[in-house]
Amino acid sequence: METKFEFVGPRTEAMIKDFAFASVFKNKIFFIIRIVLLAIFACNVFLHFVTWDKPLLTLMNASFVLLLLYIFEFSMYRSVYKLTLKRQNEISRNEEIIFTIEFFDEMLKHRSSLGETRIDFSYSDVKYIVKSKNNYFIFTKAKQAFLLNKDQISKGEIEEFEPFIKAKIKEAKNKAK
Repeated sequence: METKFEFVGPRTEAMIKDFAFASVFKNKIFFIIRIVLLAIFACNVFLHFVTWDKPLLTLMNASFVLLLLYIFEFSMYRSVYKLTLKRQNEISRNEEIIFTIEFFDEMLKHRSSLGETRIDFSYSDVKYIVKSKNNYFIFTKAKQAFLLNKDQISKGEIEEFEPFIKAKIKEAKNKAK
């Protein structure tokens, strides 16, 4: 079994911030909630222009809905960021943990320098992948995530990684049908 791609390195605070952003703002459920709240906002603005009997009230309602949207998203982002950072600090006990994630044709393997814990995952366990400027986040059906910094690739070419992982996920989904 030959390693196609390998990422080796610690999780940094910048990676965790980027992960929290991706978890909230690129999550399908939160996207739907955002669309619903923006639709309510648009309806309130429309009512403001249609009904002139209480224009200030409808405008205040619209502003309130938009404010709720921003508060919701910001609080979710902070919550995910703080929880992930807290878990990272609890696990590491102030030691730097080096994570190694290897990608093979059949599966991916995850291990850490902390006790050499090793976990094997099938590509059928992957739910979706999110790409940011500096990172990839692979979300699994078990509500876990792999944080991959593009600069931490130690085997393979980063330009070839995304087509490879997307093909493997698609192939696994087709086999499951």
